[in-house]
Formats: sequence, structure tokens, C-alpha cells
Amino acid sequence: MADARVPVIATLGIADGFPGAHGVMPLLAQTDLAEWLGPAWTRMLRRQAKRWLPPGLPDVEAARQNVRALHSHGVVLLAGADAPNPVLIPGASLHRELRHLVLAGLGPCEALAAAASLPASVFGLSDRKAIRPGLRADLVLVPGRPDRDISATQDIAAVWKQGVAVDLDSYVGSTEESVSVAALQATNDKIVAAIAQMWPPPLSGRCR
Repeated sequence: MADARVPVIATLGIADGFPGAHGVMPLLAQTDLAEWLGPAWTRMLRRQAKRWLPPGLPDVEAARQNVRALHSHGVVLLAGADAPNPVLIPGASLHRELRHLVLAGLGPCEALAAAASLPASVFGLSDRKAIRPGLRADLVLVPGRPDRDISATQDIAAVWKQGVAVDLDSYVGSTEESVSVAALQATNDKIVAAIAQMWPPPLSGRCR
């Protein structure tokens, strides 16, 4: 894979689709991210925490070791949250994915590249991946040093989309938020229903 330059989107954050300690979803347990979600996303996460779950949860450490091995052999790794899998929210879950990549052995700068410049190169998006005149100005401003501490990406001061400043305070309660929550919930319901058919609950009284 390394010799052929085949990239891998690790999606380690799939583990965040399952409740952690005390049945709380990982995104809600991380207050610096949870405060950006607003009531609608929070309700959906809490509802999903009580959904049907498969009999065995993913072995996160095994996935982490696989990513560590890929990285050590020079395989190109990209960051992806794997939304719309249940409880994985576009945007917020990507911050969690960056943290997972660092825990798997990538340096903070390598994790940032996996979410920005490398996807642009891999997918041939020549209008972005650098900050210079003439390129698409999709920018996230943070006061900290994510090149040293990847969690600094979560403290967002400002965002620009194609050079236009985004009003971060207007999203919660907006029509855009409602449409996004409804769309993700509908997809989640389909995925959960399909998985439940693969692992139906045992019938009462059946010998096992």
C-alpha cells in the first residue's frame, strides 16, 4: 500500500458511536466540543445512546495498532469522521478523529495534514491545501497551537468559508441545523435497522 501510494481513511472515531462510561456518548463527555452542539444535536446524541447495539463493541485498540502499523510503513493516512454512522456528527467528530490519530502515533502536524493538505492532494483539489492568493479561503482560526497539542483545534475563534466569515453563533436553532439533524437521524435509523437485522436479539427461552 505504501509503495502504491494507496491512501487510507482510518475512521478511528467509529468508536465514538458507542456510549462510554455511565452510558454517555464520547462527544457529550467532552465539554469543549459539546458546547458547540446545541440542544438539537445533544438530544439526538442522547437518543442514540439508548439505541440497539450489536453484541460486541469495536476493539478500538486493535484499530489503533493497525493505524500505527500503516503509519510506520509510510502509508498515506487521511482523517475522516465516517459520518453519517450513528452518533458521528460532521465537524465535531472530525476533531475527535484528529485526537484518535494522535493517540495512534501520528504527530499533531501529521494529523492536521491528514485533515487538510493530504486530502486535497489525494483527491486532486488544486484550489485549496495552502494559504496563498488565488486559492479557496476555507480557514479556521484558533488561539492555541494545534501543531503541538491537537486538542487546540477545538477552541475555535473564527471560521471563513470561501473567504466569507461564518457567524458561528447563528447556527444553533437555525433551519440549516434542523435540516442537518433530521438528515443524519434518518440515515442513522436506516443503518441501525440494517445492523439489527444482521444481529437479531435472541428469542426468549431459546437454548444458547
